[in-house]
Formats: sequence, C-alpha cells, structure tokens
Amino acid sequence: MILVNNVLNRKVSKENILEGCMQFKDLSEDAWYYEIVQEAVNCHSYTKDESGGEIWTEIFHPELDM
Repeated sequence: MILVNNVLNRKVSKENILEGCMQFKDLSEDAWYYEIVQEAVNCHSYTKDESGGEIWTEIFHPELDM
C-alpha cells in the first residue's frame, strides 16, 4: 500500500478522512499505518492542500459485478 500510494502521490491526514469511509474493526486510528490503509482502500474524490496532501470531498462505494 505504501508503494502504490507513493507512486500515485496519494497522502491523507486523519483529519481529512471523511466519515462514512470503509473501516476495519482491527485498524486503530492510532496505528502508524492507519492513513496509508484508509487512502488505499477507500474510493474518494479529493482536492490537494498547500502541502500536497489530500482533502477528501466525497466517498463513493463502487458496485462490483463479481
């Protein structure tokens, strides 16, 4: 997840993660990798802040036809 996020220049801070995103019961917000996982597993729209971090503007859950 770190590699893909870095290649795609994707980074979000906890305060910019929207409510309603996918959460994992065993993933603590205090874990060093919390933001990395949230960035990788949630589909979202965003804008960039002055430091290049993401400010999430919308969460969406695509339907998968499996």
